[in-house]
Amino acid sequence: MPSILTPFSIPLRLLDDVRSIADSLTHLPQMLEEISSLSGRMEGMQEDLRGLRADLAPLPGGIDEMHSELQGMRADLKPLPQGIKDTHAELQGMRADLAPLPGGIDEMRVELGGMRSDLGPLPKGIDRMASDLGEVLENVRPMDDDLSNVETAVRELVPKLEGVQQELDQLRSDLAGLPFVSKS
Repeated sequence: MPSILTPFSIPLRLLDDVRSIADSLTHLPQMLEEISSLSGRMEGMQEDLRGLRADLAPLPGGIDEMHSELQGMRADLKPLPQGIKDTHAELQGMRADLAPLPGGIDEMRVELGGMRSDLGPLPKGIDRMASDLGEVLENVRPMDDDLSNVETAVRELVPKLEGVQQELDQLRSDLAGLPFVSKS
């Protein structure tokens, strides 16, 4: 059977809930800073990707030069003895291994271009999120003052509740002394 004092414990539980909400709000500025720093790091990654693409640009020309040089070496090695012909076969194998490399580099360029376009909108989205969180913080700050007022009111209510409890105990004691009240 619930106690008649159960409704008076609600403000005490409300005080704990208010404290928990206030503690959660203290982490919001730190989250905003982390999102802002993430935006800067994303821009740095985009610059790194651009630099990587520039670094890879001269590779196909160099590979084509290597291909031409291998063909020339092949022609030079044809008149040599059989031992050198074995070396020639090895060089042909290397040539076959290098043939697909320009296509692979072109595929990497396409993939890097796709990654770059995928990363393009991220900084704007992060900036928009940071702005939205800033607005939320501004909207929550007035509620923080309201919650502080509620917390103060709840704290002031505790001594009053203790007085009511004492009065109820006194009434219970007074009623117990009456002859027509049965004791339960």
